[in-house]
Amino acid sequence: MMQKLKEENYPVRILVYIFGLFIMTLGISMSVKSDLGVSPVSSIPYSILF
Repeated sequence: MMQKLKEENYPVRILVYIFGLFIMTLGISMSVKSDLGVSPVSSIPYSILF
């Protein structure tokens, strides 16, 4: 049952992941625009945006 549940939710999980990454990227871009800098954890979404 657990295997079937994971396969059915796979497209939804990808969409949620992409949406979350987009929200993180927006927050990081606002942080950079306000000259607060970028932390190492935020460097991946930062590099995707710029």
